[in-house]
Amino acid sequence: MNIVTKWLELYSEKGQQLKLALDDLAKATDIQIKHSRLREWERGERGVPPAAYNHMLRIVLADSLNSALYEQLKMPEKEQHNVEQRKISDY
Repeated sequence: MNIVTKWLELYSEKGQQLKLALDDLAKATDIQIKHSRLREWERGERGVPPAAYNHMLRIVLADSLNSALYEQLKMPEKEQHNVEQRKISDY
C-alpha cells in the first residue's frame, strides 16, 4: 500500500479536492508543496518527509481502524417487529 495514494483516496472519497489535502498537510506539518511534489512522493521518486508521512499515516490508520472496528463491534441488525419503543423516562 502506498501511503500517499491511500491518503489521497480518502480525500477523493469524501469529494474533497487535492487543494484541500495539500492545505491540510501544510497546516498540520508546516510543509507546503505543490501537486507535482505530491505526485513525486506517490511515485517514489522522492522521499516523503517524516512529518508528512506521519500525518498521512495517522489519517489512513484512523480511517482503516475505524472501518475495521465498526465491522467488529457493530450490533447485528435483525428485523424487529412489535418492539416497544421506550423513553428513558419510562425506566
